[in-house]
Amino acid sequence: MNRLNDSLVARLQCPTCRAGRLTDEAGALVCAGCAVRYDVLDGIPILLPQRAGDEDPSKRVQSGYYDEEVNPEFELNRPHGCGRAYQFLMDYKLSTALARIGDIRGRSLLSICCGSGMDAEFFANQGAHVVGLDISLENVRRAYERSAKYGFPFQGVVGDAECLPFQTNAVDVAFVHDGLHHLPEPKDGVREMCRAASHAICVVEPARAIGTLVMVKLGVSDHIEDAGNVVHRFVEDEFRAVAREMACVDGLFRRYFMFYKHEPGWFMRLFSTAPLFPLYKIGWMGLNRLLGPIGNKCMFSAHLAPPTPAADTPSHDTERHAS
Repeated sequence: MNRLNDSLVARLQCPTCRAGRLTDEAGALVCAGCAVRYDVLDGIPILLPQRAGDEDPSKRVQSGYYDEEVNPEFELNRPHGCGRAYQFLMDYKLSTALARIGDIRGRSLLSICCGSGMDAEFFANQGAHVVGLDISLENVRRAYERSAKYGFPFQGVVGDAECLPFQTNAVDVAFVHDGLHHLPEPKDGVREMCRAASHAICVVEPARAIGTLVMVKLGVSDHIEDAGNVVHRFVEDEFRAVAREMACVDGLFRRYFMFYKHEPGWFMRLFSTAPLFPLYKIGWMGLNRLLGPIGNKCMFSAHLAPPTPAADTPSHDTERHAS
């Protein structure tokens, strides 16, 4: 199955030496710098760093969980078939992010920790050229299956969000939804997003909130997820620090309430019915109007400063960040 094309390969770089360009050689991608060879399975490049002793065992547990433990049918289709209340919440999160990113028609967008392609589907339907990255091969396979089932273009790679296998400024927009909180070093994921994008980044993640701490104590929310990772909950200063470091501008941080089970239960199904859905929507919007600023979910978005041309270098050869 040939899912690779020259356009995608031209934007990649070696995640091991963090500099070498990759070339397509007989069913594998090979680094021109350090000569590391990366397998391509079912047309999907496996671009994980190959440094001895550098692998975090928690990442192996995470990829194994998404490869083997999740409900593949649900992951492939959500939010389709999940009811209007669930669909409303997913649309709210993604539409709020889109409003901050701006018009993405014709832009390239990297969906980091893309899962089975729910976010990719949304942004592709808004006109973006979407590339998805996930640490789980089965997630990326399901994202391709979703793209065929629901009719949107998609390209995917297996990779690590803390070490993106993309060149500096390789895409216009980098986006992540509930992915960085899995990482041992979540701020490294934000740095990598800023490096790989040339126009904007947007991060949607759990926020550190008093209400969440109470729900964790009561056993309603998780401190450690089924995939084995501790849930990192963000505060505004974390994003601001990385934004300053990576020359971001126009940064916006906002919080809101968002709570649902990953797979909708009877409560969500009940409030999806015709008589109750309007009340659910009005109540949810009212809650966020009043208490959103102390909510359990946060979004940080920023635009990226344009490259500064060197005195003796043509501007089209100049990059904003070093690789």
